[in-house]
Amino acid sequence: MGKNIFMVLIASTFIVACSGASTPSTSIKAYDGPVQFADAKYDCGGDNNGSAGLTDYYGAVNTTNVIINSNPELCEFVVTGNANSIDTSNGKAMPDIEYVIPRGLLKQGSPITASPLTTLIAEQIVADADAVPPVVRENISDVVTEVVNDLYDMDFANDTGFTALDLALDMEGTIKKLDSGTASKVIATNHVTNDVIVYVKANKGKKLNVKSLIKTSKALAKKVVTDNPGYPTTTTGEKVVTVSVADVEKVYIKVEANDPDPVTAAGITIVVAIAKPVPAPTGATGSTGLTGGGN
Repeated sequence: MGKNIFMVLIASTFIVACSGASTPSTSIKAYDGPVQFADAKYDCGGDNNGSAGLTDYYGAVNTTNVIINSNPELCEFVVTGNANSIDTSNGKAMPDIEYVIPRGLLKQGSPITASPLTTLIAEQIVADADAVPPVVRENISDVVTEVVNDLYDMDFANDTGFTALDLALDMEGTIKKLDSGTASKVIATNHVTNDVIVYVKANKGKKLNVKSLIKTSKALAKKVVTDNPGYPTTTTGEKVVTVSVADVEKVYIKVEANDPDPVTAAGITIVVAIAKPVPAPTGATGSTGLTGGGN
């Protein structure tokens, strides 16, 4: 009898092992376009922190961390670039990025996307807490809606049929569902905002003036789209914006001085080059596995 029970236990273990049962995995994405070779770190409180590894060709890295899978709202994510980091959609080097997902933004089962947008949301939460008196909101979605509507200069939900939270949590998926004009505006704004955040953090310290940063990004993005209708796709092929440090500085200074038309007043010339997307890995249809040994 004992032998039979033992054999049943062995058989049961074998069935579980062969059934494909495994620890749930969650994907963390860095997106401006998709940023490859960026380090995705997490802090879920206490000793539950570390690196999930480097993002792959699609900007993603997978983790089996239990808290990230079950209670991602407890976690903050910071995705940083290095000398190898690159936006695979246009070949743009991304060595200085630092994308933040604030604690409380995510929910179980939602996509996880770190982007210039989520970074602004994180900074707005800090600004609210530092205000005198502090700005108290009912929930984090109010912050998300305010930042999205301000940054992209629209009533996002009414104009697109998608919520601001949709865009924050699943930037890539939401963009693919937008009409071409709105998608062009969002993509251009993302590309410009990335450059503005990098400039401001390098030259103005870690604490960002969110309102000035958004005004600067909007002004520059408007010029990009005006000069390049259909950005990033044009009649001559894919394009990628490169905003010089000098031009960002000119516009940012004008914005800080409350200039009503900072782009015209600054007299900037935005360089927009032909994009050189990174070729997809041969035969790849999903993750390339270039995750740097995530956990």
